[in-house]
Amino acid sequence: MKENFFKVGYSACIQKQGVERKKWTSILLGKILEHKFIITTCLIILAVMVMNLWLIFRFINILAVNGDVLF
Repeated sequence: MKENFFKVGYSACIQKQGVERKKWTSILLGKILEHKFIITTCLIILAVMVMNLWLIFRFINILAVNGDVLF
């Protein structure tokens, strides 16, 4: 009895209790893959809006250089 008292065994197949939490990166990647069409559409609309603003400011700068518009 005394000789088995300090022998502690370890099993490599210990099963954890409860549900394992997912990492936030895998949750985010899952949401992106689930809503591909909506995300792609929103990104295209955002890109077109930024391009539109950039073209407007470029046109105003061209007019300002020619002297047609004073700022």
